[in-house]
Amino acid sequence: DDSNDWATSEIRAWLNGEFLSGFTPNEQQQIAETRLVDTNTTDKVFLLSVDEAERYFKANSDRVAQLDGEACWWWLRSAGSHGSRDAAYVHSVGGVGTDGFYVDLGFGGVRPAFWLNL
Repeated sequence: DDSNDWATSEIRAWLNGEFLSGFTPNEQQQIAETRLVDTNTTDKVFLLSVDEAERYFKANSDRVAQLDGEACWWWLRSAGSHGSRDAAYVHSVGGVGTDGFYVDLGFGGVRPAFWLNL
């Protein structure tokens, strides 16, 4: 429905389904279920929120992602500020784009996040 609602998003379903199934059963058991307070969901694999991207990556240069040797932008799970169809993202130069992109774009990077039980 082109909504930026994390709980019902296709990317959330893909991360916790097909993507997660790429790990061995033992690895899957070591990935912790994480309560995402801002979205009222519990997931094993998730996208970072705006706050988490800024907390875990202190500088813009730390947030730059590479794909095939070139910097690329990547999605966050937080809603964008322009409406219910936008999601926040990280620019290719590492700044956080809180305005958002339409969630139905067929491109953009994904940096899955999860916590491990060690």
